[in-house]
Amino acid sequence: MSDINADAWVSSGHRPMGFPEFVVVIASIMALNPLAMDMMLPALPNIGSAFHITVANRPQMVLSTFLLGFGVGQFVMGPLSDRFGRRPVLLGGMAVLPSRSCATAMPAAKWRA
Repeated sequence: MSDINADAWVSSGHRPMGFPEFVVVIASIMALNPLAMDMMLPALPNIGSAFHITVANRPQMVLSTFLLGFGVGQFVMGPLSDRFGRRPVLLGGMAVLPSRSCATAMPAAKWRA
C-alpha cells in the first residue's frame, strides 16, 4: 500500500468549512424535501382537476410518488458519486434536468391543442 498525502489534493487557499457553516448547509439540504412537499400540497386539487381525476384521494399519490422517487434517487446517485465524484454527477444532473423538463412539457402542450 502506498502512502497518500492528503495535503497535495487540497489547494493552499482552501479554508475548511467551519461548524456553523456546516450546520447551515446540512439544515438547508434537509429542509428542501419538506419544503417541496409543502409547496405541492395546495396544488393537489388543481392536479386532480387537470387530469380529470374523480376519486378524491387519487391526487395524493403524487406525494407518494415524489417520496419514492426521492428515496430511489439516493440509491442511484450515491454509488454514481462514489464512482465518479460529486462534481461530475452534479453537473450531469444539472444538464439532464432542463432536457427532461422540456421533454415532459412537450406532450402537455400537445394535449392542450
